[in-house]
Amino acid sequence: MPSVKQSSASPIPAGGLSTISWLTLFYDLIIVAVFARATYIYGKDPSWLTFAFIAVSLIVLYSLWAVTNLELMMSPDTSWTRRIVVLAQVVALLVCGLAMYRGGGISDRWGFLALCVAFLSTAALTWLRTREPNHDKRWIRSLMFVSLGASAIFALGACFPMGYLVGDVLIAWIFYPVATLWAAIGLAIVVPRLLVPPTSVDPHPLNERFGILLLIVLGDAFLQLLEVLGAMRTIPAPEFLVFTLLFVIAIWLLYFPVLGEPPLASTIRLARGRVVAHFLLVLSSAFGIVAYVELSTGFSEKDHGGSTTAWSTFPMLGVGVAILWLTLIESRRWTATTIAHAVAVALLVVLTVSGELTNNFGRELDLVAANFVLLATAIIVLAMRRRERALQNR
Repeated sequence: MPSVKQSSASPIPAGGLSTISWLTLFYDLIIVAVFARATYIYGKDPSWLTFAFIAVSLIVLYSLWAVTNLELMMSPDTSWTRRIVVLAQVVALLVCGLAMYRGGGISDRWGFLALCVAFLSTAALTWLRTREPNHDKRWIRSLMFVSLGASAIFALGACFPMGYLVGDVLIAWIFYPVATLWAAIGLAIVVPRLLVPPTSVDPHPLNERFGILLLIVLGDAFLQLLEVLGAMRTIPAPEFLVFTLLFVIAIWLLYFPVLGEPPLASTIRLARGRVVAHFLLVLSSAFGIVAYVELSTGFSEKDHGGSTTAWSTFPMLGVGVAILWLTLIESRRWTATTIAHAVAVALLVVLTVSGELTNNFGRELDLVAANFVLLATAIIVLAMRRRERALQNR
């Protein structure tokens, strides 16, 4: 395999100053907006159909975010052509968010056209890498094939009028998941290959990008609290306002002090595992935050349509599984820390199964218990790490 020559503008090593460019920060703004809109829609209609739509939407967003950031990290010398391409994707994502909000789904052809343009922009970023000297040119064709394929599927879906049915199924629900699966599976195969040595991606900016996306989701909790509680004279369930903040704190303590600066994965399998586990953490955190925020408004026993709404602890279980997975990827063996996370996952499984099979948990006590499980695990793991460092320094 050919060696990769480092660019003269290579990122600062881990522990140095931030290497995030202004262009990347600008790109993050629209990611924040679309994330917030997606979770807001789910919070107002927490049905399984809405859950499926939002999950697919976030997979699309994660795929676009992953490729765009990969290309920006592999080509740190930002040209005006690259700025224009990123701006085109920003506009496309804005249109996607508008289409999502207007119709309750990307059944609007404008949403499909916007997604077509968004994946065309990732293909353009990959192609621009071929025009630059001394940069990693591996897997160019594979990345472009995946991006252009997803773009073509979304473009084909845009050819049908809104509300077009195939039997009893909206045409959008055929093209949307197919294009999403194409992009997600294709990128999960190709992208991790560029995150293992030899690579021009430095671990510090890579860890920054993973951390920033999680911060976007955690920050969305405060946006939702301001949006849904700002118009109320009183808070119907203030205890769940506290639990929302505790949930955010628990995720922060579980991830950033312990898992925030891992080295590059040594194998493609480990790199792929990190990408998938991180998405599970982001997805679970987003849905968990929605549950706690909506419970703070009293949206529990009856939803806006008058039917019963029961919030599940599945998102908290997802957070626990993702943290355990990421810990195993970093340590590559069972330690006291991984055992602590495994015990937490077992407790969350019991809470989730009990909550789904019985109706004994009044006032969402299973969500309260799950919150304390995650927070207690974070504190225990941090204490273990502190003790390990103290023993090593003796």
